[in-house]
Amino acid sequence: MAKANAVDRYVKIVRRNDSNGGHYFNTVLFSENPDENERFRTHKQFNLQYETGSRPRAEMYAYKLAKCLDCRVVQ
Repeated sequence: MAKANAVDRYVKIVRRNDSNGGHYFNTVLFSENPDENERFRTHKQFNLQYETGSRPRAEMYAYKLAKCLDCRVVQ
């Protein structure tokens, strides 16, 4: 169970298309903004400098990052 003052954060794998018709996968970190006292939770997006053409490799990186940051991976 999450603490009342804990910041919600998660890692997500995002599929992007390139100009040649191919695709690649980015790993993105989303973190709740704790300073905003709004009814709706807002998350800031932090694009990491990791991208690959292999979804399994992107998933492996995302799970390792989530384990280090003590957060979860969402689809």
